[in-house]
Amino acid sequence: MWETITRYIAIVLLLLVGLQTKGLNVDSLRNQLHASDSEHQSGVYERLLEHFFYNHPDSAIHYSYLLLANSEVYQQDSMQVKALMSLGLLYYLKGDPDKAISYIHKGDASVSAEVSPRSILTYNFYKGAYKLYISELDSALVYLDRSLSLAKQLQDVKFTGRSLLNIGNVYWFNGHYTLALRYYQQSIEYLEKASDVRGRLYVLFNIANIYRIKEEIRQGIEYYNEALKLALQVQDKIMQGSIMNNKAISYASLNQSDSALYLVNKALDIYTDMDISKQIMQTQCNKARYLIDLDQLDSATYYLNLVQQHKELDQYPREHVNYLFVKANFSKVQGNYPLAIHYLNKALELTGRYYQDDNKLEVLELLSDAEAKMKNWQKAYAYSNAASQIQDSIYNIKKTDEMAFLQKAFELMRQEKETELLKTRSQLLEVELDKEKHSLVSMVVVSVLLGLLTLVIFNAMLNIRQKKKELVKSNIQLINSNEELVQANAVKNKLFSVLSHDLKSPLSSIVSMTSLMELSPTITDSSDLEMVHAVGESSNMMLSFIDNTLFWFKKMHGNLKPDYQPLSMEFLMDEIDYWFQSFSKQKNISLLFRGEDISIVSDKNILMVLLRNVVSNAIKFSNVGDQVTISWTSTEEHVVLKVKDNGIGMSQEQLEALNKQEGINQFANGTNGETSTGLGLFLCQELLHSIGGQMLVQSKQGEGTEVYCYLKKKVG
Repeated sequence: MWETITRYIAIVLLLLVGLQTKGLNVDSLRNQLHASDSEHQSGVYERLLEHFFYNHPDSAIHYSYLLLANSEVYQQDSMQVKALMSLGLLYYLKGDPDKAISYIHKGDASVSAEVSPRSILTYNFYKGAYKLYISELDSALVYLDRSLSLAKQLQDVKFTGRSLLNIGNVYWFNGHYTLALRYYQQSIEYLEKASDVRGRLYVLFNIANIYRIKEEIRQGIEYYNEALKLALQVQDKIMQGSIMNNKAISYASLNQSDSALYLVNKALDIYTDMDISKQIMQTQCNKARYLIDLDQLDSATYYLNLVQQHKELDQYPREHVNYLFVKANFSKVQGNYPLAIHYLNKALELTGRYYQDDNKLEVLELLSDAEAKMKNWQKAYAYSNAASQIQDSIYNIKKTDEMAFLQKAFELMRQEKETELLKTRSQLLEVELDKEKHSLVSMVVVSVLLGLLTLVIFNAMLNIRQKKKELVKSNIQLINSNEELVQANAVKNKLFSVLSHDLKSPLSSIVSMTSLMELSPTITDSSDLEMVHAVGESSNMMLSFIDNTLFWFKKMHGNLKPDYQPLSMEFLMDEIDYWFQSFSKQKNISLLFRGEDISIVSDKNILMVLLRNVVSNAIKFSNVGDQVTISWTSTEEHVVLKVKDNGIGMSQEQLEALNKQEGINQFANGTNGETSTGLGLFLCQELLHSIGGQMLVQSKQGEGTEVYCYLKKKVG
């Protein structure tokens, strides 16, 4: 719910067009209008337009008309383009799409004739911003890419920074956070050079939001602090409130409810002074949430009542759903699960009415959990199943939209580049043909008595021109073929990743449902329980196989990048113990853990895949009733993890094959006929290398195996 609300807040702030570079003295600018000659008044109108663009649209429209009239009189084409496109954007913001489209079309027509590069730059930037407003992201990307190229050619730091920022906005809007961060960070240097304070404010705020959504909370808070300094500098009250609200969400996710409550109080003061009812309701609701976390239930009740009293609550569906979420949470804290289910059902009805699939998914998950607490297993299962269906639908729609966006954007940019290339080549050919034509005429005039020779030369030159045309055509075909090969390879890699990811979703649902069925009191027959348990175990093994395959694929393509975080050996061993409880019981094998709790900094996912493979091999190749010992000790730089079994062991040939690529195929079935993935210890060695570790395997056939894993304690 937090991410959804933040996304809709951020969308309002994404569409950055008319940025004021420094604080402006409006009275001073108006005095300049009287003091300056008419031709130079356009520059003053432009600065007034930018100043009023966000905080007073009617004034901005007024100065846009003045700028348009003055620039038409003095034929200032770039100013004229800016005035037309600004009017289109402003009327769109005011809810008048017909007027908006009319002025955008006039802007299109104004650059159809021969105009200056500055005008083309201005047009492409504002057209890209307009496309961003109306959510045509693929077209927005094309226009903004053109404005970025032109801005760099003209060495215009202001438009370079703005273009980079809005390209980042396109990727942020479409959920491509890594690409958005890349463009945001590139824009900062240019915005600083242009003294574009408001531009830097929006960049820092959006970067902070992305880090918070990616759960890199501390880094996000640092960017919120920097953004708040700039919001205070430009005296933007709405941005100050938004930053404090989002920073409060970050502190709440760190369980620092006192800090979250302090910030939300400051945001509430700002919105109350400005009398913005939507933000007031949202902030009061957030405050109630933090008060519940602090167990201040009376105060939370007071603020929830304030939200309920707002007449506009029904006009804002997302704020209304957020209010019902908090009411449900309040009821659960009081132990009143029937009342919590009542509020969640109201939220479910609202999310269905307004097509809020993201919130509907969360409501269904909370309803499933609440019904399970009430031991209503059938309802819990029904809600869980409905949530799984919506999750699959959202995932499929998102993936389809994402692929369509990337494909269409790629095609548009490729067509643009090909058009420019063909245009350049056509111009070069025309120049060459003109030269040939002049040469030919001269030769005819000079060689009037040598007609036969002239005819031979003419035919020869025509043949040369034809060969050049064929060469150009061959080059274009070669370029197209090369791009198709690159695209096909990218599609193959993307298809492998998507198919592997899509296999995990239904398997995860099966594991969850079998766990729920094992807890259900309606299944009492031991044979049924064993069957449910077997299905769950098989699903777990298949998930392990998919994880191994994904990590092997990433390693082979150079995309395996560790995500380091603080971990404890005790936590990792608890996860391993839970994972292999059922598997070890099937063979009556006991797992013995020896070692003290040690802290390390490493990648959790890589370590879990590593440990699952090593321990799984030990159990798989042990005899019924054996014992597997998992022990660990600490050195100055490493944690030495040892997994020992007394099973069938390995031959010398198998040990030697571990260090070679063909080691992938050196595998055998377990003592009970268990199948093997074929990746096993070979994958473990590769994973250890990726986080700076090493593996040592000692084994004798018939005497068991000892696997030593040297894990680095810290990064670097």
